[in-house]
Amino acid sequence: MRIRAMGAAAGVLAVTALALPLHGTGPAQAASTTTSVVRGTAFPDPQVAQLSLAGCATMGGVAQQSPQAFIGTGVAAPPSGKRSLGYSLTGGSAVGALFQRPSMAATTTADLQVYAERASSAVVYAGYQEPADDGTVRVWVGRATVPVSSGAWQQVSAIGLGFTWTKRDLGTGAELQQGGTASIATFMAAHGGDGSGFYSIGAGCGGGKVSLDTFRVGTASAIRAFDLEGLATSTSISGTREVAAGEPAKLTGTLRDQNGARIARATLVLEQRTGDGPWKTVYRDEAERNPVVVDASGADPVVEVTPDETTSYRFRFADRPLAEGSASAPFEVTVADGKDEATPPAAEESEKPKKAPAPSDAPEAPAPSSTPAAPAPSGPAKPSASTSDEPAPEQKPDEQPSEKPDPTPSPDASTSTPAAPESTEPAADAATPAG
Repeated sequence: MRIRAMGAAAGVLAVTALALPLHGTGPAQAASTTTSVVRGTAFPDPQVAQLSLAGCATMGGVAQQSPQAFIGTGVAAPPSGKRSLGYSLTGGSAVGALFQRPSMAATTTADLQVYAERASSAVVYAGYQEPADDGTVRVWVGRATVPVSSGAWQQVSAIGLGFTWTKRDLGTGAELQQGGTASIATFMAAHGGDGSGFYSIGAGCGGGKVSLDTFRVGTASAIRAFDLEGLATSTSISGTREVAAGEPAKLTGTLRDQNGARIARATLVLEQRTGDGPWKTVYRDEAERNPVVVDASGADPVVEVTPDETTSYRFRFADRPLAEGSASAPFEVTVADGKDEATPPAAEESEKPKKAPAPSDAPEAPAPSSTPAAPAPSGPAKPSASTSDEPAPEQKPDEQPSEKPDPTPSPDASTSTPAAPESTEPAADAATPAG
């Protein structure tokens, strides 16, 4: 059994039945947990775990809505990491996790963490293909509900629930047979034993805001955990390396996420320092204290600066709910030394010692006289004028500007009905913006 998520942003489900090898349970042992960090909504292995949007009454009965996703710190500290993934729902549909399983009998962990704005319920679906239906599109789908309280993170698990079972033809969506209510273990024992399948866990059936984090799935020996976090970012800077005093230099900033894509509604702040001093905000107008904050979402911004002395610059992206902050490496703009050209020739000459006359040019000695000659008037030479460059007054440090992130709409979700088998691998969801 393989499940394919339709709709890149919303994760609307279409179930496709494919034959997979059966696996039996092994000896009990302590489970080891491997945690993967999910940047945005791009799950690293969609065949293990991905986002889903399912109907609350029936799996394919998704309400007509396009849930807006938010990545952020939420109203309470998330169970893992710094961020969680949130949705605002109108009711009738549930967002959550989809886990595909090669062996339903061997799966001992399938859960996620939920924070709900209002008390509601989570809907859990289990898919199971009995051995007699191997190679067909006939699949048993079980449904169960779990109460979700408000105002606190809680774990919702698919393990140990009693499901109400219905066999369906996934090619047509037709209902074929009712199967009563039973746990997955009891139901499989009555229908030929272990088989491949899936678990889908979704919250928000009653509407309102829900947040998700820490998806877990696995066996008694190995568990995969998924920590939902913001986008990783990288910031860089390039530009003019050397200018004459008073001449402008151009600086170009770039900002990308971990996949090399631009970030919606992103801005960069320009900072500077001289020597090993502290980083300070660059202002467009020093009197008005208007910081240089440039848009980096649609194109790489270019800024002109006119340093009075050799100065290092950097672009900084402020940490926000959608994406983690980053700063570029320092970029030094050298101001050429123009002191030699600025020194007046006369002053330069006056600073040199007077050349003594050569012996051959010396005047003849006067004839001896009985009356000593009066000494020639002498006095100290007047020093020549010189100028020195005073350093520019150091800029007072100021608080870094804070940036308020704006959510960016996710692509619209689309409702789909169970589909026939396909060999297409599921595509990872596109990263959605923060709120």
